[in-house]
Amino acid sequence: MPLHAVARRGDPSTSWAAANSLDPETLRRTLRLVLHTIQDRGPMTDEHLVDLLEGAMSPSGARSRRAELVDLGLVYDTGQRLVLRSGRRAIVWAARWMSPEPLPLWGQL
Repeated sequence: MPLHAVARRGDPSTSWAAANSLDPETLRRTLRLVLHTIQDRGPMTDEHLVDLLEGAMSPSGARSRRAELVDLGLVYDTGQRLVLRSGRRAIVWAARWMSPEPLPLWGQL
C-alpha cells in the first residue's frame, strides 16, 4: 500500500502544497509517532493528541495523521465522547490492539 499525503479536491492551494511536500519517509515517521502516542497513552481526543505532540508536529498534521490511521484501520472511534476546553464534545480515539504478530500493514509504516 503506497503511503502519501493527500488534500481534498476543494482544499486551498496551501493544503495541496503541504501534501506534496511530505515525503513518504516523513509521512511514515509521523504516522508511527501518532500511532505510538495513542498506543502508549491510551484512548484520547484529538485535542489531547495535539497537546502531547506539541513541538513534534503541527496540530493539523497530528489530526491528519490520526485520520489516516483511522482510514488504515489502526485507530478507531471508541464511541466515547469527552468535553474539550472549548466546551464542545469530541471523539475519543484508540489504537487497535497490536498483537505480538505484527499486522501485514505495520511493516509499511
